[in-house]
Amino acid sequence: MITSISEEIVVKTYMDVAGFAPHKIQREMEKLNKDQPDLFYFVLTSLEEMDEDVRDLGIYLFFVVYMMFKKAYKKINRVTFDDIDETYDYNLKILDTIEHGDENALMDFAEKEMVKQPYVMKYITEALMEEDDEYDEISLKADDKGFLFLFLKTITDILDKNTTKVIKVKK
Repeated sequence: MITSISEEIVVKTYMDVAGFAPHKIQREMEKLNKDQPDLFYFVLTSLEEMDEDVRDLGIYLFFVVYMMFKKAYKKINRVTFDDIDETYDYNLKILDTIEHGDENALMDFAEKEMVKQPYVMKYITEALMEEDDEYDEISLKADDKGFLFLFLKTITDILDKNTTKVIKVKK
C-alpha cells in the first residue's frame, strides 16, 4: 500500500526535533549533508540571500521536514540536481498560474498536489502562518512566507519522489 506520512509521525517528529540539543542537530545536519549533498547545497544557496531570521527558520523547517521523511520511510534515495531543477521549475509554473489568477488551474493543483503529503504540508503551512510565542521574534513578511512555502513545498515534493513508499499494513 502506498501512503503518505501520517499525522502521528509528523507531530512526533516536529516535537522530537524541537527537543534536540544543538550538538545533536549539528550531527544530524552533517549526516544529512553527507547523505544528500545536492539537496543540502540547494537549501543553503536558496536561502543565502534571505534575512538571517528567515534563513534560520527555512533551514530549521527543512530539517524538520527531512526528519519526517526519514522517520516515515527510513531510506531516502540520493537527490540529484536534476530532481531539484525539475521539481522547482514545476512549482514555479504553478506559482505563475496562481499569480495570473487561473482559478480552475489553482483548484486542480490544490486537489492533486496537497494529497501527496497532506500532514507535512499542513505542518509547513501552520509553521509559516503561526504567530505564536515560538516565532515571536521572527516577523515574516508576506513575501518571505510565500518564498518559504514554495521552497518547502519543493523540498517536500523532492523527498516524496525519492522515498520508498511501500509501507506494510499491520494485520
